[in-house]
This record gives sequence, structure tokens and C-alpha cells, in this order.
Amino acid sequence: MVDSSSITYVLHYSPDPDECQGSRTSPLHLINGLQDTHSYQRLYREIGGEWGWGRQRDWQPMQWAQHLSKPDIQGWIMYWAGQANGFFELRRQQDESVEIYYFGVAKALQGQGLGHALIQHAVTAAKAMTKKTIWLKTSSTDHPAALGLYLRAGFKVMRVVPKDNPLQGADPCTLHVRP
Repeated sequence: MVDSSSITYVLHYSPDPDECQGSRTSPLHLINGLQDTHSYQRLYREIGGEWGWGRQRDWQPMQWAQHLSKPDIQGWIMYWAGQANGFFELRRQQDESVEIYYFGVAKALQGQGLGHALIQHAVTAAKAMTKKTIWLKTSSTDHPAALGLYLRAGFKVMRVVPKDNPLQGADPCTLHVRP
């Protein structure tokens, strides 16, 4: 839940072979969110609800379909053991960078290594959308393991922003861009 003393971390993807762990082989597969907007909606509510995501909580599947049909947005659903259990959303920005905007694994499957496999899929999909920076934001109010997961996946902290100094109006991609 939201905490008035939270900190936001802005991370850019910058793989370093010595620091990145390879994703494990797993029987997960991805489908485009447009193929199953009901599951996309459910995952957004279930995963995001615990962490205060709310802007699109009341959207209906048609609204999700319209959103995911935009040319600069891609939503992907992770299927594990035959069920939709995770998702991520990518958004290409005006500067052509790609932000991993939403990312999450169902609570029942957390701690099993699926987050690492899913973030690798997210990075691969983002690379297909851009030759520029891939980035994301997380905060001290997100899942306690989120920051560590992103660091192990090859992201680097580029900015740390205290809650009382929000990112309003700032474009985090123009600062500390990594090739």
C-alpha cells in the first residue's frame, strides 16, 4: 500500500554479463493481452490491487482492448500450468524509449523464479519495440523483492526520488541514458 515516506527508483536496462543471471527454462508461455482481455483485466486487478494500482481498475474488457490496440502499447499475459498467472505492459515513449509500465506475477506463484523468467521476456519484447533505452520505475511501496529482481535482470538504478520530491514533469529517460 502507499506510504507517505516511499521512494521511487528509476531503472534503465543495461545488461552486464557478470551481473545478469540467465533465465531458467520453464514451461511458461506468453500471449498478447488482446487475445484474452478478461484475463488481462483480472491480472491487473489482482496483482495491482495489493500495490495501489487503480487508474484502470474499473475498465471493462472493451476498454482494455482499445488501450492494448494502441500502436505504442503492448500487453502480454504469462500462462503457467495452463492458467494466466502474470503479465507485463510495455509503453513506447515519445523519445522512442520503452517503459515496462506494469509487471507482476500472481501472489500464489511468487518466489518460484517466474518473475525472473517473465522480466526476461519483457526485456526481449521491449527490445523488439526499440533500439533505445528500456526502463521501469519501482518504489519502496512495491513488492519487497521487486528492486532486487530488476537489478538481477540487468537493470541499473539511474535515479532515486524521495516521496516528497516526485518525478512530476521530469522525463527520467533524458537523464543518465544508457545505450
